[in-house]
Amino acid sequence: MNAHLLRAAALAALVLAGLPSRTAAQTSATWPTELTQRPLTLRQDMIEIWAPLQSNLSSDRVGEPVFLNPSIYYGLTDQWSVGLRHFLGVCLGDEEAGCAQTYNDVSVETVYGLGAQGPVNLAARLAVNWAPIDPSAWSAEIGALARGNLGPVTVLLAPALNFGLSDRDESAKVTGTPISLGSYSVLVPTDSVDNREYLLLPATLQVQVTPALAAVGAIAANGPLNPEVGGYGDYYRVPVSLGAVWTPVRTLDVGAHFTWIDLAGAEGDAEGRIGGVFATLRR
Repeated sequence: MNAHLLRAAALAALVLAGLPSRTAAQTSATWPTELTQRPLTLRQDMIEIWAPLQSNLSSDRVGEPVFLNPSIYYGLTDQWSVGLRHFLGVCLGDEEAGCAQTYNDVSVETVYGLGAQGPVNLAARLAVNWAPIDPSAWSAEIGALARGNLGPVTVLLAPALNFGLSDRDESAKVTGTPISLGSYSVLVPTDSVDNREYLLLPATLQVQVTPALAAVGAIAANGPLNPEVGGYGDYYRVPVSLGAVWTPVRTLDVGAHFTWIDLAGAEGDAEGRIGGVFATLRR
């Protein structure tokens, strides 16, 4: 197994082992089953593990590659969560299947709740990304979350700016579009771009169909702000995603999504697609 993957797994195990422990009843008894009623940050001492399995569904390479990009988040307080996430994560296959390497990237993120203004909840985000790991590229990401709730319908805006910290002129950066399916996100990978400023403008609509089932639709406009040639309008992408989340109990979500990687961007078409299934556990 790839040495980077072993180190990441060991780090996650140490983090989990060192976290304060509460019973599931203490941390999740008041957690909303309805997706549209959840806060932007976890409850204090709550742990949430999201395990997705995603696959390329483009017409010429269905199932190549398959990748696993899990995340784990912890509530330091009711307003402050920290987490470990992946854009591509672990690629399951060889080079012929589209996997240049096994373990591709890792990111550390923190989310801080800023409170509510009527039906609107606000939060600030900060992340540091090592993406990809080889060849190495470091970047940082600053962003905001604004979530408006109207009964069974929620709209989430998550603008962010990703900027390079090292090797800024290398075409190496891996970024992702956060499409919210709850307090976690599907990170739709983009093509490698220069490790410079990259703007992410995703918007998500969540509709609570029943207390346990929610439908999700999302769209974004993403692109580099200062490419070496041209500008944002020459390279921007518009991913579009449809999904559903089922919550049989407060501590478990299961769901699926289907995403067009660039349906209406500068060179958009319907050929690039990914899909995935996932499970989320909380305690």
